[in-house]
Amino acid sequence: MPSKRLLTVCAASAVTAVVLAGCGGSSSGGKPSASGSTPSLGASTQSMSTPATSGGTSTPSTLSSASPTPAASDFPSGTSPLPAEGEDTATLEAGRYVTSDPFPVSVSVTVPAGWKSEEPGAYVVFLSTADGFGNDGPATLALLLSPLEFSDPCSTDDPGTSVASVDDFVKAVAAMRGPKVTGPKDVTLGGLKGRQVTLSAPAKSVSCKGGNGVVMTLALGHQFLLNPGETMSLTALDDSGVLLIVEERTTPAATPQDRAQIAKVLQSMSIGGST
Repeated sequence: MPSKRLLTVCAASAVTAVVLAGCGGSSSGGKPSASGSTPSLGASTQSMSTPATSGGTSTPSTLSSASPTPAASDFPSGTSPLPAEGEDTATLEAGRYVTSDPFPVSVSVTVPAGWKSEEPGAYVVFLSTADGFGNDGPATLALLLSPLEFSDPCSTDDPGTSVASVDDFVKAVAAMRGPKVTGPKDVTLGGLKGRQVTLSAPAKSVSCKGGNGVVMTLALGHQFLLNPGETMSLTALDDSGVLLIVEERTTPAATPQDRAQIAKVLQSMSIGGST
């Protein structure tokens, strides 16, 4: 099922599009067994305006310099690949996992039993707590690659700002006037130094009425939303010249256990073999 918080702009040539729903069937290859559950059509559908034209439709050339996704034979002992392109969304067993094709950057994490992993794309990988379903839920993590655009979620006429570096990211977020912006602050995540901001949309806010909720738009038009009452933490990292953004998003429905598990998973993150 399409993500409740992403809207895809269809393009005939979108062969590298981020696939947002699990495909029927899965390969063995050491992948955790896929869950057969996907949210029903009646779960919740958000209203979103049509996104602006994306900044690009092909994987940027800078990706070749990023930490490469390891081949199956290169996985460290005790590490399993997250679902790859063409495989179902999976319900994971407790253990350590690493990103797989077509996502080009190697990122590994340790997750508790029951977490969900969405089929990846060339620009995004999704994880959620057990009470979510990969690309959505009360508490989710996402790994994002440029090219992407940032826009003010409390505005309907923000054309978006192209972001390709950590400095671009900081400037784009600082320009937002609707949501509450905390930071930026210096952090280290996955062995890389970066800048982190937190965006909050109060449940009731005069400054955030009438917006379309769109914070980020990936290549091909996939959108990330921040709705009233939600909080989104964004960490921008430079991986050998490639902008990698780690998004942590929680809704009012997130439990203390959800929040504690996400914090622990982030602490376990390793990017490109760093510790």
